[in-house]
Amino acid sequence: MIELLNEDLSREYQAIIAYVVYSQVLKGAAYMTIAKELEVHAGEELALAIEIAKQIDYLGGHGHALRGREPGSKIARGVLAV
Repeated sequence: MIELLNEDLSREYQAIIAYVVYSQVLKGAAYMTIAKELEVHAGEELALAIEIAKQIDYLGGHGHALRGREPGSKIARGVLAV
């Protein structure tokens, strides 16, 4: 169970990073609404990551940082598919 939660936690971290990065690289007035929405999603992912980390701790495990994932794989392709 802890290993599966750590996999979820890793995906949450990846999503947070992607949302933050992409919210800052969008330029121009036409994209400001999208950038703000990405910032909101980053906050939501962070809240979920904290809950997952709490569950891992409750079960006696330790949370792991990003592991074995290529930066921006599915998230990079999907996050800006507007």
